[in-house]
Amino acid sequence: MKKINLKGLDVTIYTKKLKNGLDVFLIPYENKNNYFLSFLTKYGSSVDDFVPIGKKEFLHIPQGVAHFLEHKMFENEDGSNPFSFYSESGTGVNANTWFTRTQYICYGNNEIEKNLEYLLEFVSAPYFTDENVKKEQGIIEQEIKMYDDQAEWKIDDVLRLGIFKNEPTRNDIAGTVEEINKITKEILYACYYTFYTPSNMAFFASGKMNIDKIEAILDAYDVKYKAKKTKIKTKDYKEPDEVYKKEQRMKMNVVVPKLGYAIKINNTQFSCTPEFLDYYLNLFLTIKFGLTSKFREEAKKEQLMTSFYAEIFTISDHTTISFYADSEKPDALIEKLKKELLKRDIEEEDIKRIQKVWKSSEVQMTDNIEITLNNCIQDYLRYGQIITDRLDKIKMLNKKDLDDILSKIDFNNVSYAIIEPKEEIK
Repeated sequence: MKKINLKGLDVTIYTKKLKNGLDVFLIPYENKNNYFLSFLTKYGSSVDDFVPIGKKEFLHIPQGVAHFLEHKMFENEDGSNPFSFYSESGTGVNANTWFTRTQYICYGNNEIEKNLEYLLEFVSAPYFTDENVKKEQGIIEQEIKMYDDQAEWKIDDVLRLGIFKNEPTRNDIAGTVEEINKITKEILYACYYTFYTPSNMAFFASGKMNIDKIEAILDAYDVKYKAKKTKIKTKDYKEPDEVYKKEQRMKMNVVVPKLGYAIKINNTQFSCTPEFLDYYLNLFLTIKFGLTSKFREEAKKEQLMTSFYAEIFTISDHTTISFYADSEKPDALIEKLKKELLKRDIEEEDIKRIQKVWKSSEVQMTDNIEITLNNCIQDYLRYGQIITDRLDKIKMLNKKDLDDILSKIDFNNVSYAIIEPKEEIK
């Protein structure tokens, strides 16, 4: 296996690509007793149209298939299930679906080889029938209805509907009740055999492990699950640069109104790499809206918010900067956000201060095997590789490049959503 070191950090990663195309990343920790394993496919809810393996024409699928498929992978043909298997050794197992990936994880402090073998096995053995699909539709329908009643989830869903016009990312990951009831076993198999092929998947492990034993198990998987690398064809949704809707308002059973506010950016206009774009946007958000920012201090004094956070999300050619808040005065908070976003008052000393904090944080995070695993997964999915010189790149951040990036962003290309109380709470 090839060894790569995270420069300036006491972390070594062993990596290889199996003959069947699976990318492997092992991050051993001698001073830990536990481990995390992640077996993932680069397939999530952002694909509604693709050419199935062995076919020539595009297939349009209902919303929510990736999430539905994740659920069904926990049902085996012999009636057993992964939850029962892993509970016998006190090991945890879970899965989650995002816009660009679905991952299956297990974590514990014993029997890593046995648990790895089973993880590879059950994710590689789909079992769908008309009956179990029908049963799952009822289960997921209840899940969808449950989240529809939770405003903290709904605000994000509504905001995406305003940001995106064509991208399936605008839709809820779980889909709608109407859409999931269109799912069939044939659709699930078409998606599975197209996207759950080793060349579209990756395996990550972090924690206490014997590298040689883990590699032997993966080599055995390579022999058993041979796969020919094929190019997966998905639809280009030709998402416009402009937000789809400027404003959305709705009422729910909330005590305090919720605000979602997003700026939509075409990320192909920048000359820097996607990695540096992320660094600079995060730098901007940390300085202007972080925990110690002047904006937060003023907004709290003015009683404009009781909670507030920001995040960056990238899909295809677009990046969004989104703000979420609980606010008794959401419209006033919007005006304050608009003014703050247009200010160009960041100085070199602000950047240097954040650089020091980030470098210290990077060092601290590498002691946590789960965070290290997740950071490597994010690098792999976002940049196509593990970033090994992050500390050096953080040192390179400067005001000139930050100003250049900010000058190209249209901070008026905004969509916002407000969830207000249904009636006045007396």
